Amino acid sequence: MKNVASLFKLANTRHESEVTIIYEIICSLAEFIKVDALDTIYSEILKCSINSEKTISLLKNFTIKAITNYTKQKSFLSTFFKKSKNSNKYGNYALDLFFK
Repeated sequence: MKNVASLFKLANTRHESEVTIIYEIICSLAEFIKVDALDTIYSEILKCSINSEKTISLLKNFTIKAITNYTKQKSFLSTFFKKSKNSNKYGNYALDLFFK
């Protein structure tokens, strides 16, 4: 979890061409990591200014993969527990930002 958040921080110090690749890696990983890690990464994304096309694209792709992953994790846990203990603190991630 810390490594993925560190990967996002690393993107802030890299050349523009490398940033795109780092963002793609983060979005790819968002499909497979735990919800608390998704929340950590999203909080790091929110710390940076959301004014570039790359950052907006990152938010879009990350949100799609994170919500899909969250839904899968929640559905899986619901089969074992009546109440899912798996929850994110950001709701629908960047969907709220996009519809403001």
